[in-house]
Amino acid sequence: SAAAALAESVKTKVAAQAPAPAAQAILPVAKDQDERIQLSSMRKVIASRLLTSKTTIPHFYLHLEVDAAPLMAIRRQVNDQAEKTHGNKYSVNDFVLKAVISATKIVPAINASFAGDHIVRFANVGLSVAIAVDDGLVTPVIKEAESKSLLAISRAVKDFAARAKDKKLLPNEFDGGTITVSNLGAWGIESFDAIVNPPQAAILSIGAAIEKPVVKNGQIVPGLRMNIGLSCDHRVVDGRHLVDLRRQAEPERRDIRGHQPGAAGHGGGHRPGAAGTGTRHAGGGRGGARHCTRRVRGARAAV
Repeated sequence: SAAAALAESVKTKVAAQAPAPAAQAILPVAKDQDERIQLSSMRKVIASRLLTSKTTIPHFYLHLEVDAAPLMAIRRQVNDQAEKTHGNKYSVNDFVLKAVISATKIVPAINASFAGDHIVRFANVGLSVAIAVDDGLVTPVIKEAESKSLLAISRAVKDFAARAKDKKLLPNEFDGGTITVSNLGAWGIESFDAIVNPPQAAILSIGAAIEKPVVKNGQIVPGLRMNIGLSCDHRVVDGRHLVDLRRQAEPERRDIRGHQPGAAGHGGGHRPGAAGTGTRHAGGGRGGARHCTRRVRGARAAV
C-alpha cells in the first residue's frame, strides 16, 4: 500500500542519515618481552593536563630569533661582580626569566587567562618555571615575580631545582602561575614548541644560544643567536603581541637585566630585556649554514 511504501521510504532515509559507528582505535599488540610501565601519580596528572590543554586550547605558535651576544656579555660582567660580593653565579636562564617578567608589563596579553565570556589580565606575575625531574616535569611558581630582583629570582630557581630533585616541593608552590617559561637550551635544543599550561594563556620556550653566520651591515659575520618560541591560547594572544615583544628585545633600547644598568642583579626596576632582533619560523634559515653552527657552552641554563 501507499502508506507502507511511505513508511519504508522514511525508514530507509533515517537509516542512511544515522551516524556511522565510531572507528575503534588500532593499538599496537604488546608482546611478552615488551616492558609495561605503570603510570606514576605525577605522570597521570601530566597526561591529563596536557590532553586538556591540546583538546580545549586553540594553540598558536610564534617564533623569534634574538641576538644573544648582549645577554652573554652582561652575564659575564654581572657574574664577575656577583662572585666577589654574594657568591651567586647567574645562569642564562636567570636573565631570561627576568626579561620575561619585565615583558609581561609591556605586553600584558601574555600574562592572562581565558575565562569563558571574558579575559583576565593579571596584575601580578606568577612565573611558573619548568623543571625536569626523573619521572616528569614540575612547574613551581615564583609568586609576585615582578617585585623580585635578579638575585632573588636566581636563588628561587636554584632552590626549586634542588627540592624538586628530592621531591620536597610543597603543593602550594605550584599555585598561582600566570605564565610559564621552559628552557631546553642546556640540552642543546635549538628550538621547540611547548604546550600551554592551563589555565594560563602563554608559555615561552627558550632554545640554546648557538654561533652561526649572520648578515650585519651587508656583511656575513659570526653571530650568537637564540631562538624563543611563544605557544599561546589564540583566544587571548595574537601575532601582533610577539611584534611588541620584539620591540622590547632590541638591545640598543633595553637592558637585558630588566633593571637599570649598574645594579648587578639587585635592582627592583623592570625594564624589559631579551636582547635581539629578527624573526623566523622554527626550523628555517639553517640550511647552508649548519656546518658552521654550534652550541655555546656558556648558554647552559640552570634548569
